[in-house]
Amino acid sequence: MERVSGRLAAGAAGTLPESHGESPIESQLDALLRLLNRPQGASRTPQPAKLIVQAQSRLLLIDQAEICYAAIDEGVIRIVTQTFEGHSKCRTLEELLELLDPALFWRAHRGFVVNINHIREVVRGSSPATSCA
Repeated sequence: MERVSGRLAAGAAGTLPESHGESPIESQLDALLRLLNRPQGASRTPQPAKLIVQAQSRLLLIDQAEICYAAIDEGVIRIVTQTFEGHSKCRTLEELLELLDPALFWRAHRGFVVNINHIREVVRGSSPATSCA
């Protein structure tokens, strides 16, 4: 807890510690903290604000901000919002990430991308959560 508090304090001051000798989880947390502390409008390239998601037999156009997370399982990318769940036409998470705003989405796991605005808690050593805040 002290280490996370220190990182949050350092991130708020704009001085995140370097990743010398950190574990992969600590490096991922550093990347998340950098995303959370990035100034608004600091994304590299403008990303489309909407994304097409297939829910049952319908194609829905949704705002990226509505997405809680995306997960890939057996080659199918599941998109979850607070109101519905659907599937992306993308074949890989890398392909999906190219469409998503890098200032909003964090790859928390090789099979899991999360909207940082929907993160309530990061629990070390647990599998990704599957509920939406």
